[in-house]
Amino acid sequence: MTVNHAVEQGEIVVLKKGNTARVQLKATDLSVDGLTGAYRKSKAVFEPLRADGEASGHRISTVVKIADLDYVHHLFGDERHDQTDAERYYERWKFLKSIGIPVVSSMRVIDDDRVLMGNMMVDGGQFIGKDTYWWCEPSKRKREETGRLTEEEKLFLNIDPTLIKEEIKRIFDIAWKNGVLLPDSDEEFTVLVKPTGEWTVMVKDCGTLRWIPEDMKNDHMRDSLRKGLTDRVDKIRNELSRHNKHL
Repeated sequence: MTVNHAVEQGEIVVLKKGNTARVQLKATDLSVDGLTGAYRKSKAVFEPLRADGEASGHRISTVVKIADLDYVHHLFGDERHDQTDAERYYERWKFLKSIGIPVVSSMRVIDDDRVLMGNMMVDGGQFIGKDTYWWCEPSKRKREETGRLTEEEKLFLNIDPTLIKEEIKRIFDIAWKNGVLLPDSDEEFTVLVKPTGEWTVMVKDCGTLRWIPEDMKNDHMRDSLRKGLTDRVDKIRNELSRHNKHL
């Protein structure tokens, strides 16, 4: 299968540090393993370069993502219409983080179209969300071929689903109280499950963040949307449980 990466092997990217200093990074070890969703992104290990252009010896595990942006008339935090897509994506990430929504650990702007994010799976783990039952996702195809679950998928089934649902409700309510709907271009939430059994519900996408329309600001709509998200936990569990004979 041909993979269209968000960064090229050996590509040198330049990050601004403050207003003057700049950091050069060289991309290596490209991969899409474990990444989900519809928009182009790549795992990459970057090597910071010294002033003479030679590798510094350090290695930074990251994810590079094309900053797809929707609801372009909506502005959040310090976001402005005259910014690039990547700058606006970054501002939306900052806004979500500022109101207490769990998001990726770090983000930097690479250029007009791309952002550099911390790799949340650097020490292992798997994102588990609605991609679990998307027919086109590699994890689903592999599961259909082998009939087996990953270790993280087994761990997910051992988590009390009530706890996951309560955390989803908490995150949804934070967004709602701040007047926004969770982004939904990839998925409104995903569960990061670590090999240790630790888990975190988080929001990975920022591009489709939008303000709640006035005609949706009512208790019935709020409860309906929230229930739709928590019901997804059962749908994910049902998909994984079809293979429980191998647990």
